[in-house]
Amino acid sequence: MEKNFSMPEALCGDYLAEEGLPAHTIVTVENGTLKADYNGVKTVLQYCSGTIFAAVAEKDLQQRVSTLQFFIRDGKAWAVRCYNRIYQRV
Repeated sequence: MEKNFSMPEALCGDYLAEEGLPAHTIVTVENGTLKADYNGVKTVLQYCSGTIFAAVAEKDLQQRVSTLQFFIRDGKAWAVRCYNRIYQRV
């Protein structure tokens, strides 16, 4: 079983959900750790499996904020699902 995601750079970018109230997520890699600013909440992305990550609060790694599932095409994520919303890369 894989413990780390092998292509973290493919997930980095800005993602925007525009239906209803707009929501924004930015994914980055800092010192080898995937992080996300999830609608203003600083999170660390913990790898689950496939392209699924648990977003946990950076200040309290026991507090789960969201689940993120990335959709990858041609070696790059084009969208991410956060719970039931789809955020497209901008």
